[in-house]
Amino acid sequence: MRFFSQLSVRLFLILTGLLVVAFTAYVATNYDLHRQHLEIRTTDYAATTSDIIVRSARHAMMQNARAEIAEMIGAIGEQKQVDAARIYNKAGAIVFSTDPAEVGRTVDVEADACAACHTSGTLREVVPTEQLARRFRGKDGHRIIGFIRPIENEPGCSTAACHEHPASQRVLGVLDLQLSLAQTDADLARAGWEMGLDAVLVTLFAALAAWLFIMLMVRRPVRRLTEGARRIGRLEPAVTLDVRAAGELGELSRTFNTMARQLDQAREENAQWSASLEAKVEAKAAELQRAQAHLVHTEKLASIGKLSAVIAHEINNPLSSVLTYARLVSRRLGNLDRPLSDEDRARLREHLSTIESETRRCGETVKNLLIFSKRKADGLCPTHVVEVVERALRLVRHRLEISGIEIHESLRVSDDLVVCNVDQLQQVLVALLVNAAEAMEGGGRLAVELVEPDPAHLDLIVRDSGPGIPEDILPHIFEPFFTTKSETSGVGLGLAVVHGIVESHGGRTTVETSPDGTTFRVTLPRSGPEIDADEEEDPRRIAGIGDAKP
Repeated sequence: MRFFSQLSVRLFLILTGLLVVAFTAYVATNYDLHRQHLEIRTTDYAATTSDIIVRSARHAMMQNARAEIAEMIGAIGEQKQVDAARIYNKAGAIVFSTDPAEVGRTVDVEADACAACHTSGTLREVVPTEQLARRFRGKDGHRIIGFIRPIENEPGCSTAACHEHPASQRVLGVLDLQLSLAQTDADLARAGWEMGLDAVLVTLFAALAAWLFIMLMVRRPVRRLTEGARRIGRLEPAVTLDVRAAGELGELSRTFNTMARQLDQAREENAQWSASLEAKVEAKAAELQRAQAHLVHTEKLASIGKLSAVIAHEINNPLSSVLTYARLVSRRLGNLDRPLSDEDRARLREHLSTIESETRRCGETVKNLLIFSKRKADGLCPTHVVEVVERALRLVRHRLEISGIEIHESLRVSDDLVVCNVDQLQQVLVALLVNAAEAMEGGGRLAVELVEPDPAHLDLIVRDSGPGIPEDILPHIFEPFFTTKSETSGVGLGLAVVHGIVESHGGRTTVETSPDGTTFRVTLPRSGPEIDADEEEDPRRIAGIGDAKP
């Protein structure tokens, strides 16, 4: 199929097909014209021969020399081309014949041979010459042309003393001459073969000439164009075609060379542009890296400044209270000239209690900061999470009941054992429970669930029925010191501490919120956090020995 899809092959096949059709039509037309010409010549020959025979026998007929006429007919029948010759009288009886056995036989005037002159019992006296000839097959299968020549009653014949024919009788009889067409058919067949052979030879010569023309004028230029296109497709430089063809193909080759030069030029420009672009990209990338490093440094400084300001604010306030009440206590204790009254003792105890609570507040802030900054859990041991959940619920149950919050527990799992720090996990639960309780100020429903998503993890879920978290706040809930509560409610470290503890245990914390409530999901690996091989761990801590509480 690839061979036949070539342009040169298709052109050759089309031209050869057209040549075959043209020469076939030419030979068929010439053969038919030649056959018609031979038939016309044969008919004329039969008519001329019949006329010669009739005129040759005229004298014998005038003398009524029947023996002479019979001898002449017999001599005519001996000719190779003559198949038969008969003379009929007006009644249709054979008077003379090349076959003596036929003499005296009467033929049917309505037969096909007599139809030219006899039509429905009527004798036609004037018949066109072409209608007097007929062609048919002889007994041996060769074609025969038969010609009917009327023998007319001439004035000299009707007035002769030996004849009885009146002058009114136009036709005395007919001569039926039958000539063989075997030689004519042989000549015609030979002429047909010669015409066919000539047509085949001319067709082959013309096809060969067409093939040479196509090879020189079409195939070679097209192959050069194809090879040039392939070289351009392989990105070869300086592709140029040797232009030799004229006309459209030559113009196409010159256009191809122009296109190849333009492509080379465009390729060089692209290479230069790519090199300069790469240098520009590298310069911009270095500039972006410097800008990013500066931005990260600036962000770190801003975060440190913000963190320092918040810490200073959160520690400065209770320290100011501690200092104020400490001065009051010191002033009162410095004036011991008069004994302390019960009111003084009560006031001093109140001042000392305030100092104690404010100092504890500073300690809690520092402790939460330490927990948040710590990225590695200590005191890990296998722990039943159900026990930790129940202990955390006992710590906040009274507060939840006062707030009108219903507690729903779903803690049934096949295995609740997780390697973790018990105190830190309890701190996570308490922070989530308190955060959920603060979200449901007018009461609501709090659900605590344990779910096993896969054999290697355990999910701790805390779900509340509060109003949900706004979308603009949701991305910041795990940031340190971010809070939507008043200053007296908290410093915004609860969820940040939860996030830090869970990450230190190798887990993750996710949030799902809607107007119908918020769900915090804590996913913990059962085997605990992955330990870096480069870090030295205390085997007692991993085994749960030390400060961990079982």
